[in-house]
Amino acid sequence: IIIFSQSTSIGISNYGIKRMLPRLILAAIAVNLSFYICQFAVDVSNLLGANLKVLMDNLATEVTAGSVSNGNWENIVSAALVAGASTAVAAGAVVAAGGVTAALVILVPVLLSALMAIIMTFIILIARQAAVILLIVLSPLAFVMYLLPNTEKWFKKWSSAFFGLLVLYPVVALLFGVGKFASAVLRSNGDDIWH
Repeated sequence: IIIFSQSTSIGISNYGIKRMLPRLILAAIAVNLSFYICQFAVDVSNLLGANLKVLMDNLATEVTAGSVSNGNWENIVSAALVAGASTAVAAGAVVAAGGVTAALVILVPVLLSALMAIIMTFIILIARQAAVILLIVLSPLAFVMYLLPNTEKWFKKWSSAFFGLLVLYPVVALLFGVGKFASAVLRSNGDDIWH
């Protein structure tokens, strides 16, 4: 279309041709490299997610082993756990007053909620993987859509969906790592509070 418009002066103006020619070159290169570009983006996302989880696991291991040597660390954790300890004492009073039935009434919904959250997270991650594969298959078409001004909005939708799905795994890995770290902090300091 661009070559026809340039040679016949019908269709796209000279300004439009000058504006679209760099996009044409970029789209031609991007279409041929689209799978490699997407593979690189997925690899970066997976590495970031795995490294965040390993980082938080290492921090949790250090807290559990008691190797955190910062003197202020104990003060920060102790101050943060004061509210948690008072809640635990109140929960202990409820258990003592209401017995096992009250503990089960509180514990069963919490455990069911946690189980549902874990199941939903795994379902979301599986759906993410399927959607990422589908978006990678559509990537050459998406880069072609970048070329024309009327279809550029579809490229923007594709890219926002693709990069949104890529960010999902590092965020979930970070949340699981922070949960494990918080659990290690509470477990290591909980022994000190109750003993």
